Amino acid sequence: MIATSPSFEALSTYAEAHSKQGDQALVALSAECQSLSSKSCGPIVGRLLTLLVSTSQSKMCLELGTWLGYSALCIAEGLPSDGRLVTCDSDIRTHACLERFAQHPKGRQIELRVQSALSLLDTWTEPLDFVFLDADKANYPLYYERLIPLIKVGGLLVIDNMLWSGAVLNPQHATDRAIDTLNKTIVQDARVDNLLLTIRDGLQVVRKCSA
Repeated sequence: MIATSPSFEALSTYAEAHSKQGDQALVALSAECQSLSSKSCGPIVGRLLTLLVSTSQSKMCLELGTWLGYSALCIAEGLPSDGRLVTCDSDIRTHACLERFAQHPKGRQIELRVQSALSLLDTWTEPLDFVFLDADKANYPLYYERLIPLIKVGGLLVIDNMLWSGAVLNPQHATDRAIDTLNKTIVQDARVDNLLLTIRDGLQVVRKCSA
């Protein structure tokens, strides 16, 4: 008798059930985000962000693409008491995050900027320990080239949606090609080390090795 392989969804559910969760506010917010969009980063990615920030002892963090604030709170949860996260999004709905941040113990360490990622990067000069990139995908290659010089040697850049529902295997549209181009750029970039994870919609974990 040949055993049937479990579905990816079943394995994901099992993984979530056997992973430490954040506090109840984060659990509720994760459920809300996932009900609104299948592209939400989800609790597995959220917890990974917390662990990466915590274990790397990152203090100055940047997030491009805030949306409902779930990933921002996950990043903040991993910060030390003197750490700081700046998160930005041009979507006016992001204003609703201010209340969520105010209600969370780590929310005081988050600074929300309602502006485009490119306008923020045009004036940003502070060295970064950790970046989470989840903004408009068509500009991913441009964001990458702007971010790498700003990240400290040893710092981390985590990029979401890097498998783009499998479209990277046969790119047909501008966004598909942008993500595929960035994946190819990263693996050939001598300044960084990386691992493309098949978690949810694909997660690039990039560590800057040299200037």
